[in-house]
This record gives sequence, structure tokens and C-alpha cells, in this order.
Amino acid sequence: ILTEPEFAEKIINNLNVVREKFTSLKDTTIYYVGHDVFNDFSHETNITVFSLMSSFTDEASITSKDLETMMSKIQNDNIKVIYYDSLSMLNTAKTIKRDLKGKGYNVEIRPFHSFHNVSLEDFKNGKSVFELWEENLLVIKEFYE
Repeated sequence: ILTEPEFAEKIINNLNVVREKFTSLKDTTIYYVGHDVFNDFSHETNITVFSLMSSFTDEASITSKDLETMMSKIQNDNIKVIYYDSLSMLNTAKTIKRDLKGKGYNVEIRPFHSFHNVSLEDFKNGKSVFELWEENLLVIKEFYE
């Protein structure tokens, strides 16, 4: 909004539409393979995000304790799907899925877009952050509605 004030009204309207769609969902906790970047999102919606990594920075590394904590929580909470950072965490999500399957527990994985990054492919295709958040909404509704 600060860099392109001429689009402020459109951005705010789109943001309000997306926020309304997310707040209309029932209380939900999603399990996210990635950095803890959804604190504000959780406060604005009925969705709590349990992140694999408690750090916000990209410099933080995943520890074996982080992985074990998440896998235990997924099993204990009977979770059927985990979401992963669509840009950088697909392989980690696959590892968690494989390791859980080895323990006799099946879980699905789905991409989840963050607020601050867009893939080169999505950028080249002209996808807006609002379109990416519509995709997030659909993958949540797939399991939680």
C-alpha cells in the first residue's frame, strides 16, 4: 500500500474478502512444515498454526527434536494432513510422511503459501497473493469442512 497507494482500496478490499473467508472456517489447528510465520494470521482467523520450526528466520535449521515433536503431535492429535511451505519444505514434508508411514501412520501433505514469498512460476503466471491465499483456503477446506 505504501509503495503503490493508487491500489490501496483494491488491496484492502481483497484483504477483507480473504479475511472473511478464513474467519468463517470453524476453529482449526493446522500442522505446518516451515518457519513460524503465521502468528498474525492466527490472531486474525480461527486457525491456529502449529509450525515445525518455532523460529521466524530462514537461517534457523530443523533439528531432529523439531521433527520428533511434530511427528508425535501429529499422531497424538490424529492429524490426517500436514501443510508445508510451498517454496522450500516439500522434501521435509515427504520425509515426515514417509517416517510416519514407517510407524504405521498415514498422513497427507499439501502446499501452503506464506504471506511473504511467491514462487518464480507463480510470479511469471501473474498470480496475486490473494489467489495464492484462495488456494490455501481450498486445501484447508479439503480436510476441515
